[in-house]
Amino acid sequence: MDYYNRTFISQILLTEIGSRFVTLPEERLLAVVNALLHRCYKYPTATTAEVPQSLKKELSGVCRACFSADAVNKHVDFVREYKQDFERDLDPESTATFPSTLSQLTERLKHWKNVLQSNVEDRFPAVLKLEEESKVLRDFHVIDVEVPGQYFTDQVTASDFFFQKCQNFNVCVCAPYNILQY
Repeated sequence: MDYYNRTFISQILLTEIGSRFVTLPEERLLAVVNALLHRCYKYPTATTAEVPQSLKKELSGVCRACFSADAVNKHVDFVREYKQDFERDLDPESTATFPSTLSQLTERLKHWKNVLQSNVEDRFPAVLKLEEESKVLRDFHVIDVEVPGQYFTDQVTASDFFFQKCQNFNVCVCAPYNILQY
């Protein structure tokens, strides 16, 4: 198969996957809250220490990104459901309600992780049926298509004989939030 056909097939696959299986705002916020919670655990004085400036800065950025005017237009229901409570609990600009210690911040992040995790699990199916989600992928017959992104250099090496290829697409697709469960 020539280079053009491989590129064309890869483009079709990536476009279809990218448009059909996009993470929703709740899932993205859950991932960010989880990452911030892990950062809190890395601080040695997680009980009585003041919230580090770097975490305050990140939380401000999260609030701006998740609840910006652009987000309000694109994800009205998400903003309506989470904005007020999330900003009250975790926006450093809400000085009256923002946690004063790292342990308080950790507890609030745990609370938000639980809320978001529960909502994601309740609202989104754990398994999607490919035949319902993407006719293109369901009917796709793979002919020598390599998995994109597995090469880090342009050098040809002996390991090129062991590259990963798509063989087929299974009927069920696991929801991305399952990755975050421990």
